[in-house]
Amino acid sequence: MLDLRPPCPLDVRRTFWWLQDEALATSFMISEKPRRSTHFAYWRRVLDGSADGKFYAIDHHGTHIGNCGLKKIEGEAAELWIYIGSRQDRGAGAGKLATRALIEMARQRSISRLHLFVRADNHAAIGLYRSSGFSETLRTSAGKLGFNADVEMIRMEARI
Repeated sequence: MLDLRPPCPLDVRRTFWWLQDEALATSFMISEKPRRSTHFAYWRRVLDGSADGKFYAIDHHGTHIGNCGLKKIEGEAAELWIYIGSRQDRGAGAGKLATRALIEMARQRSISRLHLFVRADNHAAIGLYRSSGFSETLRTSAGKLGFNADVEMIRMEARI
C-alpha cells in the first residue's frame, strides 16, 4: 500500500537524516551534506505552502520512506522529482508506484507534459522512468543545468 500525503514536521527531520547518506545525496545532485539551518528553512516554506510546487511524503505500508513532487509548474508542463530516502526500501517498487501516482496527480491538474533530470549513471532511476513512459531528450553536464557537480545528466520527458 502506497500513499502520497502532505509532509509534516517529523518527515522533515527524517529527510534531513536521509540526506546525510552520501549515496542518496549524490544521486539527487546534492553536492554537500545539508546544513540544518538551510534544510529546515527550505522545508518550512514547503510546509507553509510558499515553496514553488506540490510536495508529498511517500508512505509505504504506513511508513514514511521518501519524498516526491511536481515543481516548476508552468501551464501544462511540470518537473517531476522523487527519491526513496530509506535505503532498505530502494529498489522495492515504491518508486514506480509513486511515479505513477504523481503522473495521475499531474493529469488531474491538466498537466500534459512532465520532465525530470537524472544522473546518467543512475541506471535504476533511468529504468524506472523509461518504464513509466519517459524518454531521453537531452544529455548535458550538470554544471550547464545549474548543479554544482561535474557529471553527465539526462533530461527525460513524457506526454501524459
